[in-house]
Amino acid sequence: MHPGEFLGLLSLLILFGFAGEIIFRKYNIAPVIFYITLGLIMGPILHLFDTSLAIKIAPYLGAIVFAIILFEGGLEVHLSTFLKSMGKSFMFSLTVYFITAVLISLTWYFIFGDFMGGLLMGIIVGCTSAAIIVPIINKLDVNPETRALVMLESTITDMLTVILVFVVINMMLQKGGEEVNVIATLWNTLLNSIVFGIIAGFVFFRMYASIRNSQLSYMLVLALMFGMYSLVEILHGNGPLSVLILGLIVGNSADLFRFIKRRLHIDIYRYMKIDPDEAHLDEYVHKATAELSFISRVFFFILLGMSVELSFLTSLGKILLIFLIFAIILLARLIGVKIFSHIFTVIKGRDLDVVLFSMPRGLATAVVSFQPSIYGLPNADLYITVAFGIIVLTVLTMTIGLAFSSS
Repeated sequence: MHPGEFLGLLSLLILFGFAGEIIFRKYNIAPVIFYITLGLIMGPILHLFDTSLAIKIAPYLGAIVFAIILFEGGLEVHLSTFLKSMGKSFMFSLTVYFITAVLISLTWYFIFGDFMGGLLMGIIVGCTSAAIIVPIINKLDVNPETRALVMLESTITDMLTVILVFVVINMMLQKGGEEVNVIATLWNTLLNSIVFGIIAGFVFFRMYASIRNSQLSYMLVLALMFGMYSLVEILHGNGPLSVLILGLIVGNSADLFRFIKRRLHIDIYRYMKIDPDEAHLDEYVHKATAELSFISRVFFFILLGMSVELSFLTSLGKILLIFLIFAIILLARLIGVKIFSHIFTVIKGRDLDVVLFSMPRGLATAVVSFQPSIYGLPNADLYITVAFGIIVLTVLTMTIGLAFSSS
């Protein structure tokens, strides 16, 4: 492709993404499905791009999308609301996640006679996608606790999936002993992510205060965000969760510093030598993050569409299996919402519909669905096929459900 043609294509993709955002704001229809469809047309249908190359690029672009979108999400959530919702969010997330995994594993066992393979499938499709949910939930007129709940669910279930997929694969390969360390692994991941997110938040303000008037100040934001994400992942933490915590600290700095001074009698401004008037982000940072969030998610979901193989459409058995697993996911979510509607007393009416339909699968599901083939497990291609089908169906459900709930 000629460089001029490439720039023209880049321009068209950005305009397409911009049109999707306008449609969402006007009609409340999530644009993700449009982006995936465009990727399907450009990749497996018209073969304008190599599908295998798209598969290789997707995890790297996905990490960038995770970092930017969750940082933006943290900036938009009030810290007190986040803390108030954390306990209930963990309970809701774990309940829905494990009901989904158990029901899918039992179903898989009755069909294929393989309980562990079913458990692996349930874990792969058990997590919701922050890359899809956060941009949409931030634009909806919902209760702050509703926003915090679905954001936390996406980060919690993503962490569970990334860890448990490898635990179950090790068990299937008969590498004993791994299952004993599951709880410790989850706890260490959670602790490392939160601690690093908090530390990075305080370090950020000390550095940002000294260069906030520089034209390149936003580069520091990106460097710290990506650097912390990388470091936490290297230390076996959860990068997305740490970035969400960083966004919360940065977005709520004034309230947090006042709370610390009132309760702990520690003057953060004095100890860190920060002018109180400078302990907040410029509006430019908020706008730049929003712009970067937009362009990164548009390209990621187009790339996701490019990476799909459409051969499964010729198999009725695979299509029926996808719809069966989708029905189980929806049933598990209905059960969870029904149970916790009595606990989340401030989440009611339309907000319950928002929680119910905030079920799209995305980046984590797509990435971990390739692990069975990497480890040479039986039916490896089936995990990839089902994962993509579930991504499409859950995104469609969210799009249609939120559109009807707001009408």
